[in-house]
Amino acid sequence: MDERPWEALRMMYDLFCQADLVCHINNALSSYICQTGEKILKEEGSSLTEFKAHVDKICFTYFSEDPLLEKTAQKCFEGLGMSVVPTEEMLELGSSGPFPTSHWCF
Repeated sequence: MDERPWEALRMMYDLFCQADLVCHINNALSSYICQTGEKILKEEGSSLTEFKAHVDKICFTYFSEDPLLEKTAQKCFEGLGMSVVPTEEMLELGSSGPFPTSHWCF
């Protein structure tokens, strides 16, 4: 995966934090999760669990585990009908994946 766009996301987050404008990222994250989640729910073969793992990685890696953004992600996934309690599969992914299991966005 090309890391340049993701590093730009981290830089944007850092700048928005300095200017106390994280609420704008929060609104965009909420829209992204809700819109993409709705599409996933309509598509057969798509996985909301995989999408949540993707969002969790973004929260951990590029948004410095921001509590506001993590809470927003939690509420959005709950709104999509997903339990935010980690499944065995999620715990296994986290323990061998790019971030520790203690950093899932809950």
